[in-house]
Formats: sequence, C-alpha cells, structure tokens
Amino acid sequence: MTFFNIHTHTDASNFRLKDCTSKPEDLLDYALELGLSGLAITDHATISNHVRAHRYIEENKDKFKDFTLGYGDEFYLVDKETTKWARENNEKIKFYHFLALAKNQHGYEFLKRLTTREWKNSFYFRGMERTPTYYEDLKELIKGYENDVIFSSSCIGSPLNQYILEYDKNKTKENKKKIHEFIMFFIGLVGKENFYLELQPAIKHDKSNANVKQEQQTVNNMLLKLCVVYGLTPIVSTDAHYLSKEDAISHKIYLQSGGSIDREVDSFYSTTYVMDKNELLEYFDEELLNKLIQNTHDLMKRLEPINFKQKTQVPNIDIPRYNDKNLFENYLDDYIYINKFKNSERDMDRYYLHLIGEGMLSHNQEFNKEHLDRIEIELEQIWEISEGLGQPLSSYFVLTQDIIDMMWEVSLVGPARGSAACYYTNYLLDIVQFNPLDYDLPYYRFLSKERQSLPDIDIDAEASKREQIVELARKRYGNDKILNSCTFTTEGPKSTVITATRGYGLDVAEQHNIANLIPSEGASLWSVSDCFFGNEKKERKPVKEFIERVEKHDGLKDVMLSIEGLISGRSQHASSVIFYPHSFLKENAMMKTTKGLTVTQFNAEDGEYCGELKEDFLSISALGRIREAMDLLLEDGKIKWQGSLRETYNKYFHPDVLDLTSNGMFDMLSKGDIFDAFQMSSLVARNAMRKIKPNTFDEVAITNTIIRLQTEGEQPIDKFVRYKQNINEWYQDMDKYGLTKHEQELMEKHLLPRTGICDTQEILMNIIIDPKIANGGLTFANKFRKSVGKKDEKKIENASKEFMQVMKNNNQREKFARYILEEQFALQFNYAFSLPHVVAYTLVLMVEMNIAYKYGLGYWKTACLNINSGLEGNLTKGTDYAEVSIAVNSMSDDIILPDINKSQLKFTAQNGKVLYGLKPILGLDTNTLDAIIENRPFKSLKDYYEKMVDTKLTSTKKTISLIKSGAMDSLEELDRRHIMAKLVKLEIPQKEKVTMSQLDYYRNIIPDKYNKLLALHDFRSRIKGRNKEPMNEEIEKIFIQNYSKHVDYTLEDELVIDIKSFEKYYNKEIKPLKEEIKKPQYAKEFTKKKRQEYWVKECQGTIPEWEIDTILFNSDEFVIDIDKVAKKHDISEFKQLKNLPYLKTNSRGFKEYEISAITGVVVGYVNQKKLVYILTKDSGVITAKLTRRMYTKYQEETENEKSWWERGTKLVLLGYKNGEAFNVKGNNIYRNPVIKIEECNKNYIYKLQK
Repeated sequence: MTFFNIHTHTDASNFRLKDCTSKPEDLLDYALELGLSGLAITDHATISNHVRAHRYIEENKDKFKDFTLGYGDEFYLVDKETTKWARENNEKIKFYHFLALAKNQHGYEFLKRLTTREWKNSFYFRGMERTPTYYEDLKELIKGYENDVIFSSSCIGSPLNQYILEYDKNKTKENKKKIHEFIMFFIGLVGKENFYLELQPAIKHDKSNANVKQEQQTVNNMLLKLCVVYGLTPIVSTDAHYLSKEDAISHKIYLQSGGSIDREVDSFYSTTYVMDKNELLEYFDEELLNKLIQNTHDLMKRLEPINFKQKTQVPNIDIPRYNDKNLFENYLDDYIYINKFKNSERDMDRYYLHLIGEGMLSHNQEFNKEHLDRIEIELEQIWEISEGLGQPLSSYFVLTQDIIDMMWEVSLVGPARGSAACYYTNYLLDIVQFNPLDYDLPYYRFLSKERQSLPDIDIDAEASKREQIVELARKRYGNDKILNSCTFTTEGPKSTVITATRGYGLDVAEQHNIANLIPSEGASLWSVSDCFFGNEKKERKPVKEFIERVEKHDGLKDVMLSIEGLISGRSQHASSVIFYPHSFLKENAMMKTTKGLTVTQFNAEDGEYCGELKEDFLSISALGRIREAMDLLLEDGKIKWQGSLRETYNKYFHPDVLDLTSNGMFDMLSKGDIFDAFQMSSLVARNAMRKIKPNTFDEVAITNTIIRLQTEGEQPIDKFVRYKQNINEWYQDMDKYGLTKHEQELMEKHLLPRTGICDTQEILMNIIIDPKIANGGLTFANKFRKSVGKKDEKKIENASKEFMQVMKNNNQREKFARYILEEQFALQFNYAFSLPHVVAYTLVLMVEMNIAYKYGLGYWKTACLNINSGLEGNLTKGTDYAEVSIAVNSMSDDIILPDINKSQLKFTAQNGKVLYGLKPILGLDTNTLDAIIENRPFKSLKDYYEKMVDTKLTSTKKTISLIKSGAMDSLEELDRRHIMAKLVKLEIPQKEKVTMSQLDYYRNIIPDKYNKLLALHDFRSRIKGRNKEPMNEEIEKIFIQNYSKHVDYTLEDELVIDIKSFEKYYNKEIKPLKEEIKKPQYAKEFTKKKRQEYWVKECQGTIPEWEIDTILFNSDEFVIDIDKVAKKHDISEFKQLKNLPYLKTNSRGFKEYEISAITGVVVGYVNQKKLVYILTKDSGVITAKLTRRMYTKYQEETENEKSWWERGTKLVLLGYKNGEAFNVKGNNIYRNPVIKIEECNKNYIYKLQK
C-alpha cells in the first residue's frame, strides 16, 4: 500500500522567504511516478497554488484518475499577548507551525477565511515578514466548520512538538500541562476524529543521521504514546519541500541565497522530500509504517472533492432614479432588439437603453438609419449573449461606465484600448471616446453572438492615480467586494543566475558577469535552459561562453535549472482589479504584497477559472505626460479650467475636438520634435518616421502597425514607402503575381485605404468574411485572427490550409488565394495589431501633437522631463536618467541650470525656457529635497550650510552635488569652482592648533633643526600604537645607535624595549618640537593640506565633468576636448554622417560599411537591448548598438576595473550610422571598436582593451 502525503509544499511557499523548489505540476507528476495514492498541498500561509494544481489534474484526468489531491494550509500559530509583548520589547519568539486541511467544500471556505486572517494579522518583525494566527482567531473562525476541517500537528516546529522537546529536557508538571492543554484545545475545537498527530522521518535504522534527527525521533516516540493516551490517530508525512534526495543540494543552495544568517538548512531539510514506502522503511519499522500509511488512507477517504470552477457573475450596481425621455419610441416597430431592451423585464436593460439615448443627445448624434442600424445590431449581440449566459450584459456596460465616471474624478482616462472601441454604444456611454463609424471599425471585432462570453474592456488611466482609483472603487462598491489581483514574481533568466550564484557563494561581480552572458531577443532574455541546451524551435544554439563560465563551478548548472521559473514572491497585478457581487471569500482569499497592498491569493488566470470578474485598470505613460502638460498650460493660463478634469479635457483634448489635419503638426512628428511621442519614440519607430514621413492620421496609424510587421524578403515598411511614393507599384506587383483586374478590384476595396498593405487583424478578417472573396464567415475569420494573434505556428498552418479550401469552395483561383495568404496575411504571422487599438493609441499621440503644435514644444518637453524624472502627480518614482539626458540635450539651448532658490522639484517653464528641477539632479535624496523646499530662500552658501548641513538636514556630499550642477551659482558672486572651494572651507574650517598625531600634514615646513626629534617621533610610532611593527634588524639598529643609552631594554633572543622607560625619555626630549608646532603657520599648513585632500577625494574634475555627474548635460563647454581627441582619431559628428555608408558586399554575402569614429560620454545603457546612450558634442544623445558579445565584454566588472558603460565614461566609438543609431563595429586597424579615454596630467590616454 502506498501512502497519502498530508504535508507537502510548492513554490507558493516562497512568498515570504525562500522555502521550496517544487512546482505543483512537478510535485504531482513525481508523486504519481512514485506510486503515491495522493497528497495534500499545504503551503505556508497561502492557498495560491491550489487552483493551479487542481486544473493540472483536471487537464490530465486519465493520468490522475486514481489520485487524490487534498488542500490545506500550514499556518503560524502563536499566542497574541506573547506576540504583542515580544514586538513591544523587540524580543525574539518562535512562530510555531500547524496544519489545517479542508475535508469538503465548506471546509475549503474555512481555509480561505484562515489564510485571509493570517495576512490581515501580518507585520514585519526583526527583519522578517510574519503572518500569525492567534489561538483566539482559531476559536472564532472554526465556528460552523467544526466537522469540515482536519488539523495535524505538523513538523518539528509545531507548538506540540516543541512542548514535547521541552518536556523531554525538563519533565516538570508545568511542561506536561502544556502538552495536555494544547491537545485538549484542538480536541475541543474539532473533536478527536479531526485531529491527527503527524510523525516524520527521524533516525534511520543504520543510525547514520542520528546526530541531526534525534529531536524528531524523540517527538515521534512521544506522539505515539499521546495517541494511545488521548485516543488520537498517528499518521506519517515528509513535509516535502523538494522532490527527491538528489535535489537536496540544489534546495540547500536556493535557501542559502536568501541570506538569512540564523536559518538552519541542513538537519531539518535533510528528509523533507517526497518519499515512497521503500524510502520510509529506512526510518520506520514496517509494522508501524503500515499502520501509519493505513491511517493516511483512511484520512484521504474522508476528503471530498473540492470544486473551484464557477460561473462569472457581473455585480449589479444601484440604478439611480431617472427620467426616461422615450427617445426610441418612434423606432420600436422597426428595430426588434431596441424594442426588446425597451420592454425588457430586467430593469438594467431598460436603464442601459436610456443611457444610450442620452448619449445620442450628448454627442449630437442624429437618430438616422446608419446610427439606429448600428445600435440595433450591437444590441442584438448583447441580448443574445445575455440569454446564452443567463445574465444581463447590460449590467457589465453600466458598471464599466460607472467605473470610468469614477476614474475621471482623479485621473485622465484614455480614448480606448482594444476592441471595445468597435461598439458605437460604448462611444455613446463615454466608455470610449471616439466614434467607431468614423474609422470603419466592425462591431463583431468586440462582441458577437457567435462567441458566447462576457466582454472584456480595458481602461487606461494615469499610472500615478491607480491607488486612488482603487480606493475610490472600494468606497463606492464596498471594501469586501474589491480586490487587486495578485501576480507571482518568478525566477526569470537573470534572477535565476543571480539567485543560484549567490547561494553558491560567488562574489557579486561574478554573479552579474555570468548573468550578463544571457542573450536577449527583443526585450526578452533567453531562458537559462535555452542557454544550456539551445532551442530548436526558436533556432537557438547553446551559449558556449555562458556554459563554460557556469561549469567552472561544480553543480551550479543543476541548481540553475532547478530554480528557473519558481515562484519567488508576490505583488500587485499591473492592471487587474476584481469586482465581486458579494464578499471575495466566495471565489478567493486575500493576502498582502510586500508593500502592504491587499491582493487576491489566486492569480488572475486562476481567479477567472473560479468565476471572478476582472476590470483591467491599465496605465500608459502618455496620460501622465498629457496630464502634466495640462497642469503647466493651466498654470500659465494657456487653457482654462472648466469645472472638472473631464470637462477641461473634453474642451481642449477630446478626440472629437482634436486637430487631426495640420501639416505643420505632422512635420514636427516626422522630424522627431515631438519628444517621447507615444509608441513612436523607439529607435525602430523613429527610423520609420524618417522613411515614411506621415502627413495624415491614417499614415501615422499605419506607421504604428507596420513597424511591428516582419517577413522574409522586402520588409513591409519598405514596401509601404514604395507604394506610398507610387501606388501604381502595388498594381504592378499584383500584375506580376498574376492577379486579374477583377481580383485587383476586390483587393482595392480592403487595401487601398491602407496603401496596399494588410496591416491589421480586422482587415484580415474582413477579407475572409467578404462574400465576393472568401465568404469564410465570422467564426472562421475569428479563428484565423486568434491563431495569428497568438503566433502559434501550428494553428497558423492549419488556418492557412483551411483558408485555401475556403477560397476554393468560393470558386476563387489558387493564385489569388496564395497572393492573399503569402503576400498579405503572412505580414502578420509574427505580429498582428488590432485596428481599434491602433486608432485609439494614435489618438493619444494626436493629443501630444496638438499640445506641442498649438501651445509650443516647451510645455510638452517640460512635461516629458518631469515624468521621466519620476515626478508624476504626487507619486515620486526613480528617475530615468538616460531619458532625462536625451530630453535635456535635445533642447539644451532652452535649459536653465537649476537654482537652489527658484527650482521646483520638477522642471518648470520659465519665459519660454525650461528651468532644471531639483529632483533630477543626481546624488540627492527625498529628505534633502524636502528640506531645501522647506528652508529656502538661502541668502548665501554660508546661510545654506548653517541651515542645512550644520543641522544635519543634509550632508556635505549632497551639497557638493548641488554645486556641481550649478544650483548654487546664484548664491555667490563667484565662479563655480570658487563656490566649491568656499564649501570646502566651511566643511574644513581653519584649525587653531595641531597635534603631533597630525604631523604628516605639516612636517614639510618644520625647520631642519628638529630632524632628530622628528626621527624620534617616527621611531616611537614603529614600536607602539596601531602601526607598531614586529621587532626587526632595522629597529634594533636604530635603537642601539640612538636611544639605548637613555632607555631600558633587554637583549636575549631579540631586543625588548621597556616602553615605560622609552615614553619617559620621549616626553622629555620632544618638548621643543611640541612648542614649535604651536606657532600659527603649522595650523594653517594642516588646514591647507586637509582641504586639498578633501578636494581630491570629493570635488575632483572640471565643471563640464561636474555637470555630467549631476545633470547629464553641458551648459557651456563640452566634457570632452574634441580637438585633442582629433589629433589621435579622425572624429566625425554623428548628425553629419551618411546613413548606411555602403562599401561592398563581402565574399560571405554580408554588406560592409564605411567605418567612422565618434566620441562622447556615457549617460545610460539598456542591458536587455545591448544599447548604450552616448552624449555627443553637437548631436545630442545618440544610441550605440552593440553585439551581445561586445556589449557584455565592456559591461563586465572586475576588482580592478568598473564597467565601461558606467555613467560619465568617455569613449571613442567606431562604427557606422544606421538611422537614429550608431552600430558599433571595428575595422582592420581597430579590432576593438570601443576605446576608453582616460586622463593623466591633462593628457588623454586611449585604452583599447578592457
């Protein structure tokens, strides 16, 4: 008989600290492989992996048909008053373990309540996050669940087992009483039949582990006796934290990577893996083990199946009193579904139609056939889906409208996101901000009765307002009906390497050096598994460098492979907020993030399986920038407040009032003047803008889609540019392909407005649906769209075959079908963009363009600078210094240096220019910034020093950053270097007198007549004090020759000087020198040297270097002397370089380009993309692109040398211009195309190799 393991863990136990290396799927598969009859997942303080495990078994029913999965929670059971006292006195206490198991569905509700209470009780204590359950909590929570829950005594860390060990050491009545009272407490809670005592592997029969398992053996022996005394049932478990004995080392290293200094990782965890009966027999007598296993079977049979899958219910909101104007009264006979909603039995349906009518009025829409037909067909879809789902979808739309109305109280809301923009009724309810009829958006892309599912509307708001919005939602709908969805952080490629190497004990530099060898593809890193083994499907080969570096360390590879993908923490989902029609406990449970935010325990996917309705509160950075620009415009009176944020936005920036046609606006976009242009600021997009030069809204939208399309041969963007310049070339291409005139006319209908390119999912669907082309129907069109959208090669292949058959069935030629499939649809096989989404996001860009064009670039750039500086609304985030540098240097002529008295935290517009903010200055912290604002104005540097430094509100080091940046220039009528010198004088005031211990600073001016006394002082320091040397020949010689006549000593094996005698002699002889150094010149010399020393350590550098250190741009002189560099290298200015200066195609078929040299200073880098941002003298910040190998080589840090990508590093780069980037590449003379400039005695030294 195999056993049922009541006590196992998965990687959800890693939420608070590193604990387990088993994923649920692997745990279940391994248990099945060993022949276990089942197991219970009992993670620490969470049920987060229960649904995941349940779904895995449901998806593999045949494999797990005789396997039982139980669900439990290992909680921390403590006394409330003891815990309170310990926290108040910062005293260490034990947080005991205990186990609860759900017997049935009702019992599972108890688990949700229990784990929720654990997180409600959570706190940080002595460096550890704690989630206690108090005894009184259990007494309260168990009411009504007494026969639905099983408790087990858990591991060695349980209260009962610790009481047993205390009793074993000291057999007093008090200790015996503790055991008795504890057992009776749980018998009183749930009865004997629901309380089990849990034995775990202890001492082996061969005694090989007796030194580490004696305590567990003691506990096991006592637990068996207690079962007899109290009539309780003993069971066996292994408290599995990893799969097998072979995984023990990997598990140990994983735990060690957590860095806890007092955590035991050997003795306890040596047996905490999944065992079968044969392994358990190494620890237990067979007769006893058979009994224990039989008991686990009996327990297993008491567990009823738990059902997680539920139907999603849309919460109803209260319908306000309203005056129905009967706006559709004259159309009820002609429109079936408008009539159905008007006369529906459901109040929400009637209210929804009322809102649609009100929307017609507020948007000045005529009640004409086009509009009424569109409302009718959309209401048809909503009605039929409502009937199919058994609940009114009208509730969803009214709820969504209410949520958006609520959002507008504190935040801008985006025009739309995704397919919701396809519904005209959504526009009328202000759920989306533009009319889909104006952009030919098909209704079926959002909802159609063929797809019986709830809608999913994503909403964009300002990132900084998310918490306010969620808090508003809680107040509006009820605290227990709103939860942020959680997301699990996992060990990704880089964190896997860092975690494994840290646990292995490698130094930090080597950890990052190995991690930096992981290749990237786009913005994603390769998996560690792909680095080791390659990936044939993704055409990846093993990474030789990475493998060699890892395999220098025995076993490290296995550790990495066991760690990758593990859950390593929990956080708040970036967008998903769950709305419950009742308390969240019906579908989920609550926990907290490390920041204390309440979130669900099941993630979004598992929550949806359980019937949760999510609303996605998304954010886009552009809305923060637009809001910031609006605030600047309001402040300067350029626009006027309209009573609310929404009305102000509607008047000036709503899509219905935007300028979408001015040529000058499109010119600004094409030239790159619209800084941080939404979805158009990437290198690829900027290069595309240069090629396409869009001059209409549609062309901007097409640019946004086309930059994402890739195919073999001629790239879509190049084809589009060719067609745009001469549309006849499209017709010529169709002629070459063999299309008839009729077939070309069919293509014209769908593709001429897109300049001959099928660039969106909707156009693909329309071609499939078109009765004159494929007549494939909506169901097949959706199927093809989804296969493309998911980039599933197999599904795309199957859909393509079906498309060819559909075309044949519709009597179309194979050549025509192949043109559509291979020349048009294939463009989207690697990426497919949605037309409503691209329209919505292009409108966001148009808002930005309107601001820049109508009100001046200064306002827009200032807004961008502030957001990139981490200042969005009231939210203070980290500063993106590379982005700040790019922005500042693109408008350096308009930047005013920061001013300690005038600058705000943010950048501010000032007389047509931009005043640098305090927050983006490198080297300052929030406390310093707050203190500056609170204590200014400052009259002088001395006034600042007295108010800020003397009072410890900030440090001298931070003051140095302010001076370097130019922020102190206005305080003194001195140049910046003299201001810095003045600070050094304040920091190191003139010394009044000096001591002998400071001799090194002024001995150079002591007259020669004191040389003998100086020698005496030097000798003293060699025989006593912290610099004392071991006795040696030189010391002996000096002593015998100079001091032996005056000082007592012995001379046996070595010279021993009587220090007391020496000190007496020293104090007498040194008096003349001590008198001499009382003269003022010595204090002056000391002060001068200390100031020089301080300057070299803290203030070194030129003013241009200071500015790069602090504000990332040069206000006057450039940080690199270009003329000096030009004497050694033929330096070019990036903006003057020819783009892709083709030379020839080499013998291997690769193009070769003319190599040029540029010089600049590093202001930032992007590891994943292998990009380095270089500030040049006249071309601003340029992007240097490097190969992975080259980037990693210069990124690597050693003990002796920092990364060459460190901010402030001066470089010469070789390569060629490629659009907006500089591709770094060597030539025959310079194999290493990155040259570091170092300075020595005002001369440049060029370092060619790292």
